[in-house]
Amino acid sequence: MKLRFKNSRGMTLLEVMMAILISTGIVGALFVFMIPWVNVFTALVSSGGHRSELVGIMDMIEKESSEMMTVYVDSSTCYASCMVDNAGNRVYYYWDPGTAGQTYRSLYRKVEPTTSAISCSGGKVFARNLDTTKTSFAVNNSLFRINLVGKGDTASSIPFTVFNVVFPSAKERKYLFTEGFECNSLASGWIVNSGASSTWSVQQSSTGIGKYVVVDSQGGAGSNTSTIEVPVDLGRVSSAVLSFNYFNNGTIGVPDAFKAELWNGSAWQTLFSDTTGAMVLSPRSVTADLSGYTLSQNNKIRFSGTLQTSGAHWYVDGIQIYSP
Repeated sequence: MKLRFKNSRGMTLLEVMMAILISTGIVGALFVFMIPWVNVFTALVSSGGHRSELVGIMDMIEKESSEMMTVYVDSSTCYASCMVDNAGNRVYYYWDPGTAGQTYRSLYRKVEPTTSAISCSGGKVFARNLDTTKTSFAVNNSLFRINLVGKGDTASSIPFTVFNVVFPSAKERKYLFTEGFECNSLASGWIVNSGASSTWSVQQSSTGIGKYVVVDSQGGAGSNTSTIEVPVDLGRVSSAVLSFNYFNNGTIGVPDAFKAELWNGSAWQTLFSDTTGAMVLSPRSVTADLSGYTLSQNNKIRFSGTLQTSGAHWYVDGIQIYSP
């Protein structure tokens, strides 16, 4: 599970970043990169020099990228992008608070364990005087695309692309939705409906695909159900497939149950259910064909867990919706 940098013009990563910083007029950009096995490197970069320091920092980017296993982009939350490596370290970028109507702002970078709650404060300046109306972070299928535009830029900046192979088949399939919870947080859009003594949350697990899964945990006696759902726009495809992994632990029995559903715009449709009351101690892969349902921009996916004994759990991980 590694990331690789490549830009759309066949240039090296160093050339791309130098072109971004110099040709777009970013003056006094401050870069700080923290790699687990090296010291902190800091370089004040301007159009006039410090090239050798920038070369060293570019080397650090490539070393860091080789350890990343997941990339998240969520423009509606406080971070622009969040990357997670296989050692439980999280790197994310966010804008300074700024003021209303402010166009040019500093982009911050923060490094911390995924056990910490995401907080967009206290990071280090990654670049100054970026145009927030043109700078963008986006995930398209297996590609992580970044476009940085500086103050005074009169032409399009040079974007660079990161190949994310955490889902190896993404290059052959058109992914409409992916979620592995590796940023140790629920992205915007997820809604949790707790039961009387149970609820869903993101937790660390050695059994899932990565380090984190979403878990339905029972905290008291008595059978009750809790759900977690997220909107998905499937209106642009005529067919789609949902896949995910689930498992459980604790004291499981009847009437404990797990269910995956699709909201078709007017009602919930059951895609998969497990009502056996049996233990599923290792991840079980489930695939559901959505082609027979109404697909629209108003679709939702919902997972529900019914539990009766304190300490029992349902787990979900590796959620993907793709066009076959």
